[in-house]
Amino acid sequence: MLADMPKHPGGRPTENQSHGATGFPTLADLGIQKDRAARWQLLARLPDELFAAWAADQDEITLS
Repeated sequence: MLADMPKHPGGRPTENQSHGATGFPTLADLGIQKDRAARWQLLARLPDELFAAWAADQDEITLS
C-alpha cells in the first residue's frame, strides 16, 4: 500500500509558496520519524512472499 501511494512530485515551485502549500502532509505533520519512514519504504519494496517470510519471523510487529 505504501509503495502505491502518490508521492510528492518534488522539484522547485514555480512561484514563492509557503511550506505545505502543495497539499501533501509532511512526515512531521503525520507524527512519523524520518528513519521509520525510510524503514517502512524499504519493507514496502519487498515482494509479498519475502515480506510474509520476514513477518513470520517477527515475534511481534509494532508501529513504534
